[in-house]
Amino acid sequence: MIADPSLFKEPERILVVDDDTEIRDALCAALQYEGYEVHIAVNGKEAVDRAQKLKPNLILMDVQMPVIGGIEATRRLKEDPVTVHIPILMVTVLEKKENIVKALEAGAIDYVTKPFFMPELTARVKAVLTLKKHYDESIEVKKQLNISEEKYRLVVDNASEAILVIQDGMSRFFNPKIREFMRCSSKD
Repeated sequence: MIADPSLFKEPERILVVDDDTEIRDALCAALQYEGYEVHIAVNGKEAVDRAQKLKPNLILMDVQMPVIGGIEATRRLKEDPVTVHIPILMVTVLEKKENIVKALEAGAIDYVTKPFFMPELTARVKAVLTLKKHYDESIEVKKQLNISEEKYRLVVDNASEAILVIQDGMSRFFNPKIREFMRCSSKD
């Protein structure tokens, strides 16, 4: 019997960034309970450094932290080609609505307010990770499509026969051999 490869998939990595030990520990415990691989950072600078090395599937980022705040760290992560596609879920205090707007403008995908309701937080994490998975799959499909298109182009361009594609009464595609064919036809 062959084992299902999906049973052996690596857990999704989440980087939790918060300078408050109690909040960080609560987030880590809840996420580990859900089966995620959790890493931590205590400020925005550390978050940027860790994210570049870890390439987590998701970052949970506090807004107000020492050294570099969460909004500035988000901005830096979104400017870096290595980390630009990592979704960031901001964690902020409810009454600071301007922080939510700034965080979203900096590139965060969503936010959770403190104090948070753990079932809501884990539901948002799952939703964001599902979107990330679909995004990653679409990028992979696009890469495969480009490879297939390049192979097709090579075959058609090097074909020994003339190929002409006419669609809606217009020439849409032809290979180099069609020129030879057209020259021969005009001499007849």
